[in-house]
Amino acid sequence: MLHIPYFHGHSWSALSREERFYSFTLYEHARVDPTDFARWVAETAEPKFDIAGEDEWDIGVEVCLYRDLLWHRGEKTAREIGFSPKRTFDLCLFGARTIIIIEAKAFLGFESEQNKMFAEDARRIGKLPEMKDVKVILVALASSKYFKAMDKRGDRQTLELFNGIISWAATFEKYRDTLLLQAEELYRSKIHRLSL
Repeated sequence: MLHIPYFHGHSWSALSREERFYSFTLYEHARVDPTDFARWVAETAEPKFDIAGEDEWDIGVEVCLYRDLLWHRGEKTAREIGFSPKRTFDLCLFGARTIIIIEAKAFLGFESEQNKMFAEDARRIGKLPEMKDVKVILVALASSKYFKAMDKRGDRQTLELFNGIISWAATFEKYRDTLLLQAEELYRSKIHRLSL
């Protein structure tokens, strides 16, 4: 493994707290078989959800759905119809009649105001051309420590807008990539001194 002198022999992947980094790591595994991953998400999420009838899936990471879909249709831009052209979803699974949006957190947790935006996105997708009958499922991905802390505080209502939750620990169990385990351990961790 590459050791970078100005990181005192560590790699950037040992230092990053950015959930996008970990989302891309998960994407690299999931894109090998998006259908298997979609089924796994539906079965692993708490609570589980039904995606019966969806035989094949596609996957995207850092998806600018509004911007790119409308651009390819050659219609009005996202901005012209009041959608944010910069709005991205961490991971998206696309079935014929269903979209699973996975919003990820690593070091921090979810906030109520941001969650309302996620729920609004689920409604907005139905307003896009030819998508009024598409089912949108929202999944929260974070550390199991975060979910346990919320349960301990009795604060699960912060997550009530999501259809299900999945932990980074579960993704590690599926793919056995230590970077996914690193994402699990990041939640509100103290400074992890790597002899920098």
